[in-house]
Amino acid sequence: MKILGIILAGGFGTRLRKYLPFSLPKCLLPCKGRPLIVNVVENIHSICDSIYILVNKIDYKVYEQFLKIFNVLNDKVKLIIEPTEVEEKKLGSVGALYWFVKNFSNIIQSFDYVLVTPCDIYFGNGHELLKILDLVTRYNTIVIGVAYVHPIHAKYFGVVETIYDIHIGVEKVINFIEKPKETTTGTVFTGLILTPSKLLTEEIINYIEKHHGDPDKLGNFIKYMVEKKHKVLTHLIKEWLDVGIPELFDEYEKICLE
Repeated sequence: MKILGIILAGGFGTRLRKYLPFSLPKCLLPCKGRPLIVNVVENIHSICDSIYILVNKIDYKVYEQFLKIFNVLNDKVKLIIEPTEVEEKKLGSVGALYWFVKNFSNIIQSFDYVLVTPCDIYFGNGHELLKILDLVTRYNTIVIGVAYVHPIHAKYFGVVETIYDIHIGVEKVINFIEKPKETTTGTVFTGLILTPSKLLTEEIINYIEKHHGDPDKLGNFIKYMVEKKHKVLTHLIKEWLDVGIPELFDEYEKICLE
């Protein structure tokens, strides 16, 4: 069983620009003494056989410099440059996966599963991924990481509505709402996805080329998968933070800069 890790780091961090020193990419913000992306790499490193970090052309060199300083880049962890130089032409999260699938199909085909994660999240326990992996291999379907936030903060996220599947004893997604104005639930999508590689390859292409789906928001791809009657299971990530949301930046300061 082989797992490919893909870290989405191609954004330009414009929403956080006033918080970023010297125009650093948001994934290089400090977190417990190291760049945030190092935490992400270390958490997925134990279950992934290879890790590809997708970055834009502008930030490639600074990522390379920082990741070399922290001894992250090696035969297992590599940087891949997306063909993007300005915010207006960014690929988006789904667009980046589509671009990778179309241009590196030979790589994906050599792996059984693909783990997708944003670069701008903090999660404190990589062992949670073992539980997600267990679900994926047991039911051969897509599994997403979810987290609980206060309902007043849910409007900044993709809200996940679930139902308990009594046949398998796991919560599965029945609806997905991107940044609702109001909600009574605080179950949100973390951006973490683990899926059979064949399923990801087929559906990313269908979503972009046939469905003409949103290339920017990964959550809308999850909604598409649910609407296509794929079984999308969930696993609760207990210690998690999305650093890319300006309105919750004080949470980043409390958790990552303590």
